[in-house]
Amino acid sequence: MSANKPTLLFYCQHLLGIGHLTRSLAICDALAADFEVHFVQGGPDVGKTLQAPDFHHHFLTPLLMKESDSSLYDPAGVKSPEEIFELRQKSIKDLVASKKFDVVITELFPFGRNKFKPEVVAMIKALREVNPQILVATSVRDILVEKKDSKERDRKMAALVQDYYDWVLVHSDERIVRLEETFSLANELTAKMHYTGFVTETPKSEKHTQRRKEILISMGGGVVGDEMVLAVLKTVPHFSEYLFRVVPGPYASAELKETLAALSQTAANLRIEKFLHNFEEELSQVALSISLAGYNTMMNILNTKTPAIVYPYMANIEQNLRATRMAGEGLMSVIYDSDLDLETLKSKMTAQLQATWPSFEVNLKGSEGSSQFLLKKIKERSLT
Repeated sequence: MSANKPTLLFYCQHLLGIGHLTRSLAICDALAADFEVHFVQGGPDVGKTLQAPDFHHHFLTPLLMKESDSSLYDPAGVKSPEEIFELRQKSIKDLVASKKFDVVITELFPFGRNKFKPEVVAMIKALREVNPQILVATSVRDILVEKKDSKERDRKMAALVQDYYDWVLVHSDERIVRLEETFSLANELTAKMHYTGFVTETPKSEKHTQRRKEILISMGGGVVGDEMVLAVLKTVPHFSEYLFRVVPGPYASAELKETLAALSQTAANLRIEKFLHNFEEELSQVALSISLAGYNTMMNILNTKTPAIVYPYMANIEQNLRATRMAGEGLMSVIYDSDLDLETLKSKMTAQLQATWPSFEVNLKGSEGSSQFLLKKIKERSLT
């Protein structure tokens, strides 16, 4: 460990899935080259971490959120949220007192995780008591999911940024999506905003030159997307020279799994795979990807420059906005429910299989960009 490195505390609270945790660790992977990183994880240990000399992983007593009513609960089913917050407060207090931190980053908050406001604000105040010159930043992805009370929500978020934060690190390529498109008061925070580029787990500069004649169909966790997969399966006989590999996801419905199992017995060019240990590596070698349009999957597509068709989840604007912007640059094709008939799918698949990757280069260096920017700002602050 280098004694000369500045110290950084990164706070991440994941509640439902692990997308926020995955992205945070990807950022910390780059940060650990320039900082002594202390990563504070507020959700359960899911086995994801980093192996780096200057990365230290701290686990708070975990809290999760029920999707049904957004209430917090103890995943162990033992303590009340209030009791857990007390335990977490002590853990944070001990860490803050253990060293003088130069930077603190809060993932998503104050643009989300409002139930954790007392905990995060108290942490920032305590850090400032130890080091009044600490640089405070928030890490936020390109698009905020809209809420019913968005105007009031946006006002509270902007006030918290103005009161407690020096910088808003927006993990997007501003040529594609800008924060003000889903955050109405972004113009009030312009002086504090910095676009880092999109965050990917393992940046690559070149696509695979040799791709196999395979079509990879994936649906993330598998909670949604049955209709897309079932529609694509009807195209299997029409692309007999391609091997269709379907990854339904751990939460796929029993009905879909049964259908896939039956079809795989009769279709010679169909293979069902429960899990891919290195999704991005597999993606980089196939001729076409057909998937949902989550942030991490989209970044995998861009990272590997894989011809792709994406099917956005339409319950909110996030996936469709990102997907249509990418499609506008020729980076992928987008399909909706109205495109799931056989002839339309065949046409779109044929077009993507014949397409060449566009010259437009998306900024995928959000992790490195975040680290370099913060290091620069620390040096500037030390000179004043």
